[in-house]
Amino acid sequence: MPGAPELAGGARFRTNPDRVAHLGALRPLLQDRLRTRTAGHWARVPPAAGVPAGPVNALDEAFAHAGQLGVEAVVDVGGTRQVAHPIRLGATPASCRLVPPELGEHTDDGFRTEERPGA
Repeated sequence: MPGAPELAGGARFRTNPDRVAHLGALRPLLQDRLRTRTAGHWARVPPAAGVPAGPVNALDEAFAHAGQLGVEAVVDVGGTRQVAHPIRLGATPASCRLVPPELGEHTDDGFRTEERPGA
């Protein structure tokens, strides 16, 4: 962690097994360090060092972020808004054609006990 040589160079935290073994000591050190800056700051620091990272968003933030990226995250299917399929394929794009079932709509199907041919 930038500016934290006691964490980066310490033998207790050198490898992941070391960090796990000393998690009780590591957690408060990280919490204290992370409190010194905003979440926005910390969301930029790891990627700048080549470490993939990003914020954990609330739902409204996630949908807003998708919009900023030009990703349509919500689709309307038969008058019902729902989350769009997350995979984008150019030649065979995914689509949502069916509305979600009503609560309990398929419950009876899940409890059928009749014999199936070949079962």
